[in-house]
Order: sequence, then structure tokens, then C-alpha cells
Amino acid sequence: MLRVQHPNSRKIAIKYSYAGRNTKLTSGEKYTLPHLAEVAGINAKTLHSRLRAKQCKVITDYDLRVAKAAYNNETDKPFESRLESQEAITSQKWLSRAIV
Repeated sequence: MLRVQHPNSRKIAIKYSYAGRNTKLTSGEKYTLPHLAEVAGINAKTLHSRLRAKQCKVITDYDLRVAKAAYNNETDKPFESRLESQEAITSQKWLSRAIV
């Protein structure tokens, strides 16, 4: 892990070592998380949360994997109603009406 401060910013960019076989990255070089996420095609927040609990600061190909399809898009998931019976559905319709 290497901390580098940009001349025009007060933030310090943290660079992590990469060890893997990705053709767009060089093994042994140091990269920032946004750059690694862009090359891997994943969200930078996803990569950050994957590395949060990791003690070793070396990024591997496993860390740069694409998220599972079940977690990528909420619109693909079917809507599931929590109302199980006809009585619960009717009750919910009456409870949703505005009080005049």
C-alpha cells in the first residue's frame, strides 16, 4: 500500500499492489482503486467493500471479479407480495384508502 498526495488536492490517493494475470494491468505495479475498478468493469464501491476486511493489501484477480447477476440489477427480480391470503389483500386495500 502506497499513499500518494496529488499536488492540487488535500486527499491522499492510496495505491494497492496488483498480483494477477489481467492483460490490462501489470503484476507488481501499484494502482488506485478507481483505476482498478474501471479496468475490471465493476463499481469502485464494490471493490472498496471487498478490500475493507482484507488484511493483505495486494489485489488479485479474484478481487476484480464481476459481481453475481443476482446482485447487479434490482429490476430483474420479480416482485413478491408479502400478502398471503385474500383477507390480507382486501384488508390492505381498505387500509390504503385516504381518510376523508
